[in-house]
Amino acid sequence: MTAILVLLGLWAAAIFFRSGKPLWNLFLSAAGGGAAFWVSAAVSSVTGVSLPLNLATALTGLFLGAPGIASLWILQLVWK
Repeated sequence: MTAILVLLGLWAAAIFFRSGKPLWNLFLSAAGGGAAFWVSAAVSSVTGVSLPLNLATALTGLFLGAPGIASLWILQLVWK
C-alpha cells in the first residue's frame, strides 16, 4: 500500500511540474484534500469510518487531493 501511494505521489508531482504552475497546482490539490479530509471527519460519526491523521494520509491529501482521500476512505470502509 505504501509503495502504491509513493508511486502515485511521484506521478502527481510529475504532473504538477509539467503544468508550468507546480506551486499553484499543489496548493489547489492540498486545499481539496484538506476539505475532503474535513468532510470525512464530519461524517465519520454517521458512517462509522474515520481516517487517522498521520504522514501517509497527510501526503495523500497533499498530492492526490480529494480523490486520494476518497480512495483511502473507501479502502478503510472495505477493510473495516
